[in-house]
Amino acid sequence: MSQKALGLIAGAEAIFVSSASMWEIAIKVRLGKMKADPEELLFHLSESGFQELPVWSRHAIMVAQLPLYHSDPFDRFADCAGDERAAASGDDGCEVKAV
Repeated sequence: MSQKALGLIAGAEAIFVSSASMWEIAIKVRLGKMKADPEELLFHLSESGFQELPVWSRHAIMVAQLPLYHSDPFDRFADCAGDERAAASGDDGCEVKAV
């Protein structure tokens, strides 16, 4: 994650994690592309004060209206779930942006 993203997180009043991000992590763990325990990660995020953003049907519909600044479906879904919050991603090529 970029220094800019880390700085925004450090100074934020509230920090959110999209349930789409947890879904992506679980898939990557299952496929052997990531070593993590999704349940443990969720526990630590919760203990650290992160708030979970749910995935709703309206978010799925909003994906069709997003500009094509990246093609990762999970990032696009997380952007919509964030509504007017700032979104940050650790993926290459995706920086902090208003959504």
